[in-house]
Amino acid sequence: MHRFDDVDDDGFELDDALGDRAVFHAVETRLIVGDLAADEAWGMLSERYPDDARLRLCALASDIEANGVRDAARGPEWVASALESIAPGLPEGDRPALAAVVTLLFDELRPEDEAVRARVRTLVATWPRNAAEARNGLKAFVGRVLDDANERTRGGRPWAEPKVEGVAEVAAKATGPARKYSPAESFARGDRVTHPKFGEGLVLAVTEGKIEVLFSDIRRRLVAKV
Repeated sequence: MHRFDDVDDDGFELDDALGDRAVFHAVETRLIVGDLAADEAWGMLSERYPDDARLRLCALASDIEANGVRDAARGPEWVASALESIAPGLPEGDRPALAAVVTLLFDELRPEDEAVRARVRTLVATWPRNAAEARNGLKAFVGRVLDDANERTRGGRPWAEPKVEGVAEVAAKATGPARKYSPAESFARGDRVTHPKFGEGLVLAVTEGKIEVLFSDIRRRLVAKV
């Protein structure tokens, strides 16, 4: 019997209105329901709760599994930066899962990526004995997160109350002139950006590989460097 067996998965659509429980269900079943695949579902959850290191690690691991680490949008340095930002927020009991994801990264590194290897190696104190142990440990970690989600989201409750900083508060912290937007550049919450199509905007949130920007009264998610 699956977790989330009360979820009716007929007609799923990939949009922000989908409840947390339904998104976790998509992960649990590992099916493409409508347009929602497991790695996209984890990505949606990590964007909703950018301060939750466990969800972010699940999203990163699923992304690596589905797409590898060498595609044009990310690359090894992007993955290393994501791991460095996730590591401080992980509970001690979940550190083996971090080591497992680092192992997945190392499997795809090349000799020219030695600088990335050196950066990420410092995050791990205890290593899995082999790739099989790493994958089993990661699977167990994901299972624990799904068990938590099954309890926390019953009755349509959210995984957690999102911590959303108001636009006025972000704008008050904005400093410096607006910078030209580029997917190859990194941005921080409160940065002002100019976009060739959408005009000037304010960065409201930053997650792995994306920024949420307010343009006039429209929020858009854009690709950006971590």
